[in-house]
Amino acid sequence: MYGREEVSKVAIQAAVSDYDLFRHYCSGFRTVNQKFSSEFRNDSDPSCIIGMWGDKLYYKDFAEPNNYDAFAYIMRKYGVNFMQALCMINRDFELGLGSTYPLSKLPMSSSAPGVTYNVDVTQFSSAPTILRIKARKWQAKDGEYWKHKYGISLDTLRKHKVIPITRYWYSGKKGHSMNITDFHAYAYFCGYTDDGRESWKIYQPYNRKDKWMSNVPGKYLQGYDELPWVDGLLIITKSLKDVMVLDQMSYNAIAPHGESFAISEQLMSTIRSRFTRVVILYDNDGPGMKAAASLAQKYGLECVFLPEGTKDVSDFVESYDYEVLDEVLTEMLEDGRESMDSRDT
Repeated sequence: MYGREEVSKVAIQAAVSDYDLFRHYCSGFRTVNQKFSSEFRNDSDPSCIIGMWGDKLYYKDFAEPNNYDAFAYIMRKYGVNFMQALCMINRDFELGLGSTYPLSKLPMSSSAPGVTYNVDVTQFSSAPTILRIKARKWQAKDGEYWKHKYGISLDTLRKHKVIPITRYWYSGKKGHSMNITDFHAYAYFCGYTDDGRESWKIYQPYNRKDKWMSNVPGKYLQGYDELPWVDGLLIITKSLKDVMVLDQMSYNAIAPHGESFAISEQLMSTIRSRFTRVVILYDNDGPGMKAAASLAQKYGLECVFLPEGTKDVSDFVESYDYEVLDEVLTEMLEDGRESMDSRDT
């Protein structure tokens, strides 16, 4: 209309914030990063948040892969297109922008006009990282990687909650993305975080750029849930792949989320009460030896390392076989026990 600024996303964003829009159109939302129940399904256990990812607020339902900014949320909730959503906002917040769309054809949202709260959203911390996956069925080609290279069986993969995937959705500090994966792409399910999010570690062995993606808490121990309650020997190694190789040989093994992640004193106390002997077997390289020495010194544990030329047990199996690895491990563990015995005397 002549003499008035036309309705547009730019004009609306100059007058109304995303926070204001979510407060008006999303029932249940009151505070950034605080859970509430979905309007789109039966959600007796609140699983939605509106949080900061990147520099914007988004609506996220932990049960769905998609995320919505304020405009997309309005479009979904009221079944309107983008221009209709803009006209609804113009009407509900009484912005007075020019529009030729007939108001009678727009759905009503509330009898009360929209409120602007003048909230500075930069005061809120970034929302937690969320990963969602699209699983696929195991195929014979997967065996070329896991079974032929490392001797890891399908039963062992399933025991340790390894799932082949075709894509994953990421919500984090860098915003949102949907990622198509390589064929050889796998998700390790690592349980649930304290705030109820699914915890995943994405592994693409042949993708140098995006080999790893994770929202796993640093305190998580890979393989821990699969351990017997009590036993003799426990090996602390550096990756789930190594845990599974050792499991194939009937060794109890766990691995921190990474060699740089510490194991808490409380958890180590529990581990040592359940296993009579705890041995560290990290990578046979500079970072691995440094991390092993630090952990060993903190808790008075043994360290063993594979012979030069192989970095870890999965590399060793790939280069040799399980029979040779069993001989090497048996010798290393025996030498380690003798060394500890002589030190005690």
